[in-house]
Amino acid sequence: MQKAVARLAKARRARLADVVKLLPLDFEVARLDVAASTAGSIIVDLQPHVPAADEDRDRLAPAGVSWAEIGAVELVRALPEGPEDEESLDSLFSASPVVRRAVSDLIFKLPNPQLDISLAVQRGTGERIVSSLSAIQAESLRDRLQIIREEREIIRMQGRLDGLRTRRQIFYFETPAGAEIHGFVDESLVGVVKDHLDQEVEVALESFVLRNAAGKRSQRRYRLIEVAGQLSQLPPDSELDEDA
Repeated sequence: MQKAVARLAKARRARLADVVKLLPLDFEVARLDVAASTAGSIIVDLQPHVPAADEDRDRLAPAGVSWAEIGAVELVRALPEGPEDEESLDSLFSASPVVRRAVSDLIFKLPNPQLDISLAVQRGTGERIVSSLSAIQAESLRDRLQIIREEREIIRMQGRLDGLRTRRQIFYFETPAGAEIHGFVDESLVGVVKDHLDQEVEVALESFVLRNAAGKRSQRRYRLIEVAGQLSQLPPDSELDEDA
């Protein structure tokens, strides 16, 4: 879990859609210190550990929020709420590459892959976010995350933001043709999506088709990367500018 949280925190600090390499500082700024433990569970604190002077000014966490909390919230929101939450599992495959890497950090090479994984984050605001990943769901994810090829493109369109599943970071969008699509929206865009719900708005979507080692092709998936001129903090690198 520490590796997953550090990876997601670095992505938000550096505003990258993917993070492959982690450095000691990345772990230090998002460190999870064990506060208490019991059989089968641990409690960690999400306090900042590196003074602000040690970081670039434009990479500081929002006031009162640690990078550990930001990374932990991203991880918990990416996972399903329970065994019946197939929609969140589906949405995960249209998340940015760093989110999928972080989930892989959590579920691969487990000492006991037969155990369920339950996570909860108590935010400084008082909000409590929970997820529960069964051993069966984790096994399915391990198979599906072993993707060897992605086909991506950027799509811009005008349409209506039809809905938002806030805690699971899923958006719903009605296209000009009247069809509804849904996919992943990272936390940096949740606020602007809320502000434009049930409104006509211009958006940019990152469209995915995934292939596994056997060549099986996934359904087309979507990630929201821009709403009404506001770009996600996890942009698809330079591809957005090249397609603009």
